[in-house]
Amino acid sequence: MRINILGQKGLTLFELIIAIAVAAILFTVIAPNVTSTVYRNEIVSDINETSNALQYGRFNAVDRQMNAVVCPSVNFETCNSSNWTLQKIVFIDANNNGNRDGDEELLFTTQSSGNNVITGPNANIVFDSSGTTQNSSTILICPRNGDITLAREISIGANGRIKLSADTDGDGISEGADGTNLSCG
Repeated sequence: MRINILGQKGLTLFELIIAIAVAAILFTVIAPNVTSTVYRNEIVSDINETSNALQYGRFNAVDRQMNAVVCPSVNFETCNSSNWTLQKIVFIDANNNGNRDGDEELLFTTQSSGNNVITGPNANIVFDSSGTTQNSSTILICPRNGDITLAREISIGANGRIKLSADTDGDGISEGADGTNLSCG
């Protein structure tokens, strides 16, 4: 910064160009890291919300000795079992019809995932009074940017056990319940 004899202050054109160049270099180094962190946090958020809904449903099925249903829903009233990107609801299915009726209490809800692609079974996940399910199922959570290294799978065993996928072979891609690398394609 220069001070001339007239008392004016400011940056020279050269100093301004150097400052902009330094800012541009910093931005190109930092921006990709921030984006990757945002995608990772969105995946973790969806994993936590979905896993919490499943665990809460299983706990309540055992605690209340009744079937508990976990399903995606458009309106927090009815199940839409084909779109797991929607918000999830958990309720006790007192009449065992697989649908939430007006007198069945809504126990737990999650927010919808607008940022990730979530696929799951084409049926509701129902935990019985012993905490088990009729079928094993999986819920796959893929980031919108397609980075397979961020994808995760939640598997629900017939025994009701809920397990998160992990990268067991060190290749950077998690393996699903079947032992093969996850695929978001």
